[in-house]
Amino acid sequence: MFWRIGRNDFKHAEKPELVRLILDTDNPGILSSIKRIFQISKKGDFWDDLTQYQKDEMLKGLEEIENGETVDYLYKCCHGFR
Repeated sequence: MFWRIGRNDFKHAEKPELVRLILDTDNPGILSSIKRIFQISKKGDFWDDLTQYQKDEMLKGLEEIENGETVDYLYKCCHGFR
């Protein structure tokens, strides 16, 4: 049962299977996708690249959403809401 396997157990159980699948495929699309996944994962978290102002604005926006302080986009477009 997958949900009972610990994180490290899953890694060790899946790695050899993933290696075998990669070695057995000749599909350039699959290989390209896998390569892209690794390139993206090495870039790190985008949050680390944001300025403090950008982080503060995003957190403020999330807080507004949680408080129900939102405006429907279609309403805004159709009624000229500003």
